[in-house]
Amino acid sequence: MAKLFLLALGSRGDVQPFAALAMGLRDAGHEVVLATPSGFQGLVGGGNLAHVEVSPSLTPADVMAACHSTYDTPDFDLEALTKQHPIRVRRQLMTGWMELMDGVMAAITEAGAGADLVAWWEPTGNIGRHLAQSLGVPGVAAGLNPENWMSSTIPVPPPTLPWPPLWLPPSWQAEYIRFGHVVFWQWTASWYRTRVNRWRTDVLGLPALPHRGWVAEQVATPALRLSAVSPLVRDLPPEWRGTVVPTGYWILPAVDEWTMPHALRTFLDDGPPPIFASMGTAVSFPPRLGKMVIEAARLSGVRLVLGTGWDGRGGIEADALPPTVIAVGDVPHESVFPLMSGVVHHGGGGSVAAALRAGIPSMALPVIAGQTYWGRQIAALGVGPDPHAAKNVTLDQLTVAMCQMVNDEPMNRRAAELGAQLHLEDGVASGVAAIDGLLSNTPLRRPSASKPHR
Repeated sequence: MAKLFLLALGSRGDVQPFAALAMGLRDAGHEVVLATPSGFQGLVGGGNLAHVEVSPSLTPADVMAACHSTYDTPDFDLEALTKQHPIRVRRQLMTGWMELMDGVMAAITEAGAGADLVAWWEPTGNIGRHLAQSLGVPGVAAGLNPENWMSSTIPVPPPTLPWPPLWLPPSWQAEYIRFGHVVFWQWTASWYRTRVNRWRTDVLGLPALPHRGWVAEQVATPALRLSAVSPLVRDLPPEWRGTVVPTGYWILPAVDEWTMPHALRTFLDDGPPPIFASMGTAVSFPPRLGKMVIEAARLSGVRLVLGTGWDGRGGIEADALPPTVIAVGDVPHESVFPLMSGVVHHGGGGSVAAALRAGIPSMALPVIAGQTYWGRQIAALGVGPDPHAAKNVTLDQLTVAMCQMVNDEPMNRRAAELGAQLHLEDGVASGVAAIDGLLSNTPLRRPSASKPHR
């Protein structure tokens, strides 16, 4: 039995898959410590899985609120603000983020002491690399998003960088994205390197990172990389093959104690399956979007269930909804999505996985980063309409998409077939097997007595 330290930083879509892997490793006989932001005790559960909270909540909304003083105002528009003050906004966000990370670095030093292996959820958990290096143990980088690891064939630009126009030749689009990642990560490194170096030298007993060169690979390269996405949904880029293991989705077992609210059960029993709409933890989207989704449902003749993510930012008044619409807030997607006729979401990896496994069509209204990629992938698989950016989507586009999800029989058939295939996979078991193989084939390396944690 090995002691494994797993670091999952981010929102629910980041933490939930890693919690599933942690429970699989626990069931395989390992001693597991799962480190997350606050607010996930109910999700993680008890049993033999040790859970530590190493930061405040790190949903995009919480991070924005902590990093930007005007986030909670109704007219907040991150994209417009960034265009107006590109340097100031990025500096403000990076400073706030690194202040949050100071606390995380201190907490994981204590929580991960004595681990035989460190695994982290990319990209925010990159600091797990330093901890693994200091302990002298194997490091495992895991990811759900397509932008997790650098590659000349990476399909997604870095956060805050616009997508290249589709009219550009594919080779130019690829070069634009690749160069964007180099610039983005080198720029962010210039912000966090000083703090990380202080942690490395003063606490971990490691040498400081130099101030030149590609920062990501100046730390010990992970011994294993796991892609928690089904091979049926995404092919690995050529440069990842042989270095990244595609395991399939990591699905947390259904919550036995969850009981469907009476109002939702009554609503579902009163008519045909509705469409579920949620923007999850999307940072910023137009205030008009919520009302537009409701109007599109009316025009397309479908009923609507509103999940999380609106929070007053979509122009929705929960106490003034028409009888064909119900607001339910946070509900387990694995339990609720199979009861729907389609899903409208922001394109987050977790929401996409749940919709695909439910065997129903879905469409994305992407806001940032890899969400556009997942929206395009849904359409390419033939299991949902084309994505439309949340900031630009029109009422006509939403209405047509909802009609298509409900009435397009070939699309529904393909979605059902893919969902059935995904349920035959066991991504957690594949991930556990990969880590067990690493542990059995890699001699553990312990830090020397001259480099204690201080």
